[in-house]
Amino acid sequence: MRVDVISIQELSESMKERWLDLQSSNPFFFGPSFHPELFVSVGKFHPHIFVALLSTDQGICGFFPFLKKATDSAEKIPHCDYEAIISGPEQHWDIGGILKKIGVESWTFKALAGSDNIKPKRGDFREIDSPRVDLSEGFDKYAASLQHGQVGGEDLMRKKKALERAMGPIHFVADSNDTRLIRQLMDWKVLRYRQETGWGKLHVDLFEYIQHLKHPRFQGVLSAIYAGDRVLAINYGIRYHRILKGMVMSFDPEFEKYSLGHLLLYFMITQYEALDYNVLDFGPGEHPKKEDFTNSALPVIQGTFNADSFKERVKSIRWLYRSVLPLARSRRNSNMAASRN
Repeated sequence: MRVDVISIQELSESMKERWLDLQSSNPFFFGPSFHPELFVSVGKFHPHIFVALLSTDQGICGFFPFLKKATDSAEKIPHCDYEAIISGPEQHWDIGGILKKIGVESWTFKALAGSDNIKPKRGDFREIDSPRVDLSEGFDKYAASLQHGQVGGEDLMRKKKALERAMGPIHFVADSNDTRLIRQLMDWKVLRYRQETGWGKLHVDLFEYIQHLKHPRFQGVLSAIYAGDRVLAINYGIRYHRILKGMVMSFDPEFEKYSLGHLLLYFMITQYEALDYNVLDFGPGEHPKKEDFTNSALPVIQGTFNADSFKERVKSIRWLYRSVLPLARSRRNSNMAASRN
């Protein structure tokens, strides 16, 4: 197998087409989180994002996007919730050999999808679930699958009525063209989590860039709740192949007591047809909003894989010497003591 590493910005149109062919062949990689335009878009604002082209005599059969750190390690790409080696389901990868060829000692990942095709020789990882809302069988079956059998629950409906008493009628815009909402969204997010303004501006620049892409199926989606002309809550997501990936959600802190995050999700789910999706991907991580609405999950793993290298072999020998050999000696001594008795 041949491995060539290029900057994500060097990904050609023909390479993107090949990437999309491989992506569409593997159900693990359906959706915007694995689309080449997401990685290319992020790469315009973050340096050191590369992609390894994995090839045989028949051509490219896999794409491995990664962020390379100065410490000779590969890590999660910013703004991308998932990691993957984009390939068909029939491919199997020797990850230790790949990491060695791309010049890194380890790969630390937060949510690696499609890991059944990866054969780590050395690593430490655990399985986790990335929550989703699956509406592919219709809204009624989705609602029946929830623990309380009702989307949102009675408490949320009471808060919705209280909000309407305070602010007048509220309405939901599923897919807004008003890009000013992106700046408002990130202003709220920076305020809520006390982030630096540069962090917010980076998100604004990225989301505005994606919003202006002309790809026919990979699209940014702005959803919002209004009371009259006043916007109360905003969600930014990316849609591809009827999967909507939530990127950032926030709301006016003045109305926090009304659970506007839950309320926005309620509208996004009950009006999913207006948003043209049947799977809403929350991404990995735990949050009460996710737990209240989730009925499905994407299995992923979290951890570290190590490259095939002399250093790693030395570590393995040291582990053998420090852990296994003392245990073997202990058992031998126990057996010798037992034989004397």
